Amino acid sequence: TSLKQFNELYERAISDSVEAQMPAKRIKNILEHMTYAIYIFIQRGLFERHKLTFALMLTNKILLSANSLSPELVSIFLKGGGSLDINSVRKKPKEWIPDKGWLDMVALSQHNTFSDLLESVYRNNGLWRQWYDQEAPEEINIPDFEEQITPFERMCLVKSLREDRTLVAAQSYIADAIGQKFVDSVPLNMEATWGESTPLVPLVCLLSPGSDPTKLIEELAKRKKIKVLGVSMGQGQETIARKFMTTGTIEGQWVLLQNTHLGLAYLSEVETYLSKAEGVHAEFRLWITAEPHRLFPIGLLQMSIKITNEAPVGMRAGLRNSYAWVTQDMLDVVGRYEWRQLLFVMCFLHSTVQERRKFGPIGWNVPYEFNQSDLSACVQFLQNHLMEM
Repeated sequence: TSLKQFNELYERAISDSVEAQMPAKRIKNILEHMTYAIYIFIQRGLFERHKLTFALMLTNKILLSANSLSPELVSIFLKGGGSLDINSVRKKPKEWIPDKGWLDMVALSQHNTFSDLLESVYRNNGLWRQWYDQEAPEEINIPDFEEQITPFERMCLVKSLREDRTLVAAQSYIADAIGQKFVDSVPLNMEATWGESTPLVPLVCLLSPGSDPTKLIEELAKRKKIKVLGVSMGQGQETIARKFMTTGTIEGQWVLLQNTHLGLAYLSEVETYLSKAEGVHAEFRLWITAEPHRLFPIGLLQMSIKITNEAPVGMRAGLRNSYAWVTQDMLDVVGRYEWRQLLFVMCFLHSTVQERRKFGPIGWNVPYEFNQSDLSACVQFLQNHLMEM
């Protein structure tokens, strides 16, 4: 994200945030609005596996700036007992405790809140073993420490013994510190994203297996009644791309450069073109799809709006994502009362099969992504079938 984009978000926060008579309240409203606006702007360009980590980093930074969180405890959370040697610290009481977990607990015991942690494990070994064996230990009372720890300290303890549950514990910590909305999945709103762009601000769609935004872009263009000039980049496609760029900037059409990781050399030319362009049609937009690549021009990346379109994690998030795609026109296209019920069933089934992917071979014998195009095709088939009845 560039300084220019940050300044635009800052100015927008001042104009869009709730007004108040008291200066302190007004500043608080601006800060809250701007924090969430920046979060949405950044997380829109992150893959699902990185979004919660970013929210955690943001939360830590906010609390550290407000002196509500100890820098020493954050350091222990990040580093753990990585610098300690299992042979040079106090011997762990039982073999069920992993060596790494015990070293992390030793490091954590250096903090005032957990000064009695190691003694507690020795005294109440059975209770700690029960807590360790729980499927969701972050939701269970912690032996000896339940009444005296903060959500962040709970997360530190979970990370020490049950590192696999750290991000789950982080969700509770983030929600408690800055709000549940920073944890909830936010469906991609392509129209709102387009509304933030300008003719000289390209929209870069980062590709991942099974996520192709082409259909969403074409559907948006259809609603806006704008023609899309698309070309899949590769050897020898630069000539066509240059022609489309010239036509698009003059006539106000959209240009879609697909798979640009196969033609990175041309992107440097695009960056120069946009930085020097004059008299560009107000309706022109440049859409770029590319897989993450270390040679992608950093200047072009900084001036652009980044977008990812992965399937969200969880049934609730999956249904919200599917419903964000459903429009009122789609609901009204079939007059039969069963249509809306079947549409819900289709979205629910789509979310279910997407969730099954995380089980790998256990979920499906043949790897398949079940992306937005599959849902669209199924809904179209269902619509045609009902209209024929």
